[in-house]
Amino acid sequence: NMLYDIKKRFQFHIELTDECNARCPQCSRNCIVDNVLSPRPDLAKADISFDEYKEIFKGFKYPIKNLNFCGNFGDPVYAKDIYEIIEYSCTDLLDIGNGPGKEFIYIHTNGGMRKPDWWTKFGEMLHKHLPDNHLVVFSIDGLEDTHHLYRVNTRYDRVVENARAFINAGGLAEWSFIRFGHNEHQETEARKRSKEYGFQSFIPIDTHRFWGREKVKFTFNKKPYEILRSSSKASNKKKKQATNYSADVEAARIKSKNEIECRVSSATGRNELFIDCLGDIHPCCWIGSYEYRKKHYTNEVADPHEVTQHEIFNMRTIRNAIKEDLNHIIEDDFFQYILPMSFEVSPCNICAKQCGKTTNVRTDKVREVL
Repeated sequence: NMLYDIKKRFQFHIELTDECNARCPQCSRNCIVDNVLSPRPDLAKADISFDEYKEIFKGFKYPIKNLNFCGNFGDPVYAKDIYEIIEYSCTDLLDIGNGPGKEFIYIHTNGGMRKPDWWTKFGEMLHKHLPDNHLVVFSIDGLEDTHHLYRVNTRYDRVVENARAFINAGGLAEWSFIRFGHNEHQETEARKRSKEYGFQSFIPIDTHRFWGREKVKFTFNKKPYEILRSSSKASNKKKKQATNYSADVEAARIKSKNEIECRVSSATGRNELFIDCLGDIHPCCWIGSYEYRKKHYTNEVADPHEVTQHEIFNMRTIRNAIKEDLNHIIEDDFFQYILPMSFEVSPCNICAKQCGKTTNVRTDKVREVL
C-alpha cells in the first residue's frame, strides 16, 4: 500500500515562511503565557528564498497539478520573495492543461500586510498567467468591530482594502470566516459584503480549537481580549468531538487502527506532500508541525492536545528538498511503505486525530460560491 502514486500528478502544500504579522491566539506560532499573548520564543524565523524555491523543484521529473501556499506557522504573503515564487510557479512548474482536472494555485493569507498597490500588481500577475486557476483566501473573521479580536494585530479596513485592490486587478479571492461567539451575528452581513466586493466564494468555518472551553482570555499590548466559542449546532458538535478525543487520546489512537483515510495519499486523489519553511519534506502539514516543534521548541509551552511521543517518527530521517533531490525523497521508504503500514498496525496520534474515520477532529469548511 503506497502513499504516493508516481503515475499521478503531484500536489504540494508549501509553507514559505514561519513569520507573520498577526498574533492569532489559537495559532501554533503564538502562545499565551501568564495571560499574555506573544509569538513563541523558539520559532526558526525561516523564509524560503526564490533561489531555494527553484532549487527544490530543479529537475523534478513528475508533473505538478496543484500548489497550495499556506503552512502551519507563517503567512505566505510575509515571505520576502512571494511574488517571484508565485510567478515562477505559474510559468515553470504547473502542468497546465495536461490531464483531467484544473491546475490551481491557492494562497492563504490574513491579508493585513503589504499595501494596496502591491496587491494590485499581484492580482494583475495572477490574472495574466492563471486567469481562472488561482484563489487567494483572505481570512476575515468578522467586521470592523470584531475581526481583530481573533486576528490580533490586523485591521479589518486594511485587509478589505488589500483584498479589493487584488480583486479589482483581476485576482480571484475567497472570504474565509471563522465562526466565533463574538462574530456569529455578523455572518450574514459578511457574506453580503463578500459578494458586493467581488469575492468568488465565502467559507464559514467551525473550529474545534477551543477544546471544550467556552472562551479564551489574554492580554495583548497590555489590553484585555476575550474570544468566545460559537454557539452554533456545528460548533457544539466540534466541542463534543474535541472533548471526546482529549478525554482519552490513547483510546482514540487504538480505535483508529485499520480505519485511517489518509487525506493526502494518492487514494484520495490528492497525492500531496508538505514542504515546510526550512525545506523539510513531510507527508502532511500535521506531521510537519509535529516535526518542526520537536526540532525547534526548546522552551516548550505544553499543548495538552498534542501528544509528544510518536514512535514511528523515530524511524525516519527528515529529508530536505533544498539540499537533496526531491525525486529521491518522494520514493523514500518512510512515505511509501512505513507510514501506510502503520495505519493498519499501530497508527500514530496525528493520523488518528486528523484522518481516523471515527476519531478525527477536523475543522469543517463548506465553500459557498457567491
